[in-house]
Amino acid sequence: MTRAMAAICAGAGSIDSAIRFLGRERRLWLLCAAPSITTLLVFIAATFAYFEWALDPLTALLSGALSVEAPAAWYGWLWVGPLRALSWALQILLAIVFFALLYFVFVAVGSILASPFLDALSRRIERIERNSVQEIDGGWRALLWSMGQELRRASFLVGGGLAIALLGLIPGGQLPALIGAGAFAAFFLPLEYTGFVLDRRGIRFRERRAWLWKHRWYMLGFGSAALITLAVPILNFLCLPILVTAGTRSVLDLGAPSGLEPTGIRVSTESR
Repeated sequence: MTRAMAAICAGAGSIDSAIRFLGRERRLWLLCAAPSITTLLVFIAATFAYFEWALDPLTALLSGALSVEAPAAWYGWLWVGPLRALSWALQILLAIVFFALLYFVFVAVGSILASPFLDALSRRIERIERNSVQEIDGGWRALLWSMGQELRRASFLVGGGLAIALLGLIPGGQLPALIGAGAFAAFFLPLEYTGFVLDRRGIRFRERRAWLWKHRWYMLGFGSAALITLAVPILNFLCLPILVTAGTRSVLDLGAPSGLEPTGIRVSTESR
């Protein structure tokens, strides 16, 4: 097995390892329940909004943009028929792409609303694994800095999502958009779920992306397994604590980048 394949397998295995870890640590179960419930409520709201308010206007827009007129003569159906079938297929594919983008946004919004619980979970995991918690110590300056990093992360998600959506509107770009959405998610999910432990250490967003690229094969396995986990019914409502657990333990195992603390903010260690 090549080194890259071994790293991919190790990254994918971090999800299973996180599930087994949480199964052993029953004291964390109550802390895991809050973000799972929050995620479920956000998903219900997002799905209702999509089918109640967004699907019909989107369908009308796509039908108008991709409509194929009926032929004047019967033999015109020889080419109009396949074109209409292709038009219907593209409309369905675009609807799936937009729902996938909505799903990514739901994951991001759910993570933000559940972030206090997830951060507390990540702290508890680090304390269990290392008997201490490292975090930036700077009062309101540290708070503003953390908010800025979260804004950069959200901008990265929105920018990538818009680029994929625009690609999906280009004729012939629907399949690349669907593939791109999966690839983008596989990269973004490790960025998101290692975020709690890296935020506490004051790692800037730019250096964080460089660190993820350094461990790209591991993160590809982690992100792909996370994407599959999010796609499994029922499990996707329970996955936030699992993914944060996997992300936190991955950072502890791989070793977070050091010496990248924001100016004027120091990193302190809180022991058990």
